Amino acid sequence: MNAWTVRGLGMGLTHVLVRVFLAVGLAVWPIHGSIFKFIGVVVVVAVAIAWGWRDATDSEVGAGSGTDLTMTWIKAGAVAAFGSAIICWILSFIPGLDAAANGFFGELTSGAAFTFLITVIPALAAAGIAGLLARRRGGPDDAAAEPAAAGAAASEDDYPTEYIPQVDQYGNQVDDGAETTVFPAVDPQASTEQWSGENQR
Repeated sequence: MNAWTVRGLGMGLTHVLVRVFLAVGLAVWPIHGSIFKFIGVVVVVAVAIAWGWRDATDSEVGAGSGTDLTMTWIKAGAVAAFGSAIICWILSFIPGLDAAANGFFGELTSGAAFTFLITVIPALAAAGIAGLLARRRGGPDDAAAEPAAAGAAASEDDYPTEYIPQVDQYGNQVDDGAETTVFPAVDPQASTEQWSGENQR
């Protein structure tokens, strides 16, 4: 499965279980409904934070792999929101289990939006904080090692190893073994008048 599919199904299952336990708790202790709801939200948010933190520190999913965690968790939040809304609405038909607080349309709109927010925002916030702390712990050594690693990864094929013949400005091949013209050394003590006189000759 894709990373966002696994996270979406996992967070959706977490939300469904919380809603089921919440429905059972409200049926047994109806006066403690607000406490149960608060605990349920804390559980979902805690799971999202733990998963987002793990993603930021995991080299296979985090920044080291090039995976965009923002899009991963947005897709996962959508799967968790709509999936849990539909499942909770179906479970509400079981007698004595009021897992859905709203009707079908309400679960797909306001209920799904709330589930999406408490899934995506904590996960991305935890991933961002974990990534920032990891970069600070790495220090400047990691930043200096990146160019060296990039240079070491260059293939030897990028540089020519065979002999390349030299050509002149007209495109003719130049013989490297040809004799070159040797000019006499210039005497730095000679006067400029001497040189000008020789040039006139």
